[in-house]
Amino acid sequence: GLLPPSDSDARMKEAAVRATSLNPSLPEAHVALGAVLSLLDWDWAAGEEELQKGIQLDKSDPIGHLAYGIQLACRGAQNAAVAEVERALEADPAALFPNFILGWIYGVCHRFDEAIAQHTLVSRLATDYGLPHLGLGMAYAGKGQFTDAIAHLTNATQMKCGSLLHGQIGYCYAMAGRRDEAQREIGILKARSDSHYVS
Repeated sequence: GLLPPSDSDARMKEAAVRATSLNPSLPEAHVALGAVLSLLDWDWAAGEEELQKGIQLDKSDPIGHLAYGIQLACRGAQNAAVAEVERALEADPAALFPNFILGWIYGVCHRFDEAIAQHTLVSRLATDYGLPHLGLGMAYAGKGQFTDAIAHLTNATQMKCGSLLHGQIGYCYAMAGRRDEAQREIGILKARSDSHYVS
């Protein structure tokens, strides 16, 4: 969400394809290509094949398991997704981003209490890290607890992807019946779109 897909997608795919051609035995290259094929092209089968190649080349690399977990979650295979992210965390149980992704997957599964517990854990590991507050906001919104969601989303303001954050806060304001504040967030997004990419 930081760059327009029209600027970034082709460059990412070109770099991933080039990396696999330069060194077919490099696991990170296959993971990168698998992520691009999955999340940009929505070619789940080809993406899974590349992700599996990367994992087979280095079973202990947490990034491969994390990327595959995200792909599985997007395809609705939540239990398998959780297992992959847990494999990623075996190498470094305190790693912030994999812990955040585990909480995100719980939220996708509508396991909101587990998502809240996971994001709370991450926020305790790094108090100045914005992603767990985003995750907490989304989990509380999923439970229909929009006041709590807004409080956590407000604490995520240091995130670089401001349009995602303003969109989430605006949604929560609207669902909470706070129309003026929701309209304000729409105004912020419209103004931001003059100089930044807004999805």
